[in-house]
Amino acid sequence: MATPIKNTPLLSGKDARKFFQRAEESEKGLHKVSDSEYEKSKSIYEKVMEKNKRKI
Repeated sequence: MATPIKNTPLLSGKDARKFFQRAEESEKGLHKVSDSEYEKSKSIYEKVMEKNKRKI
């Protein structure tokens, strides 16, 4: 039998302001990852995936 899903709590006060501020900043593109950071992360991800692929 499945576990019932609980209601999501509502944000209020400081948490709500912080959430909406971060969402607005994100929509404006202020939290973009640089190309070099992206390539570095992608390279690490590919190495991990290749290493795990051999173990299986």
